[in-house]
Amino acid sequence: MKFRRTATIRIETCEVTTVRRRAPTIRAWCPSCAAEVEMFSLQRAGEWAAVPSLTLSAWIKTEKLHSAEIAPGGIYLCRNALEQQLKESAALKAVRIQAKSNAKTNAKGD
Repeated sequence: MKFRRTATIRIETCEVTTVRRRAPTIRAWCPSCAAEVEMFSLQRAGEWAAVPSLTLSAWIKTEKLHSAEIAPGGIYLCRNALEQQLKESAALKAVRIQAKSNAKTNAKGD
């Protein structure tokens, strides 16, 4: 008598779905750019740029960012100015890192 071998294969799958709710941006007039641009709310700008809202507020106060009050109590930030400020901040960080690296190299050489 022949025996038949059977094997049971069980496959388990796992599925992950990520849903991100994106706050809408608006197009509005930026007085500093003198153009219609994409504008972010303060919260949305912080999420988009991965920058704390306190930093954004400081940049607004020092006029590094363009802002406009679109609705009563609604401050919106110019995306163009935000992108420019992020580039300048990244360049400044790169210069600081390079200066620290040079200082360490000079200290080891002495």
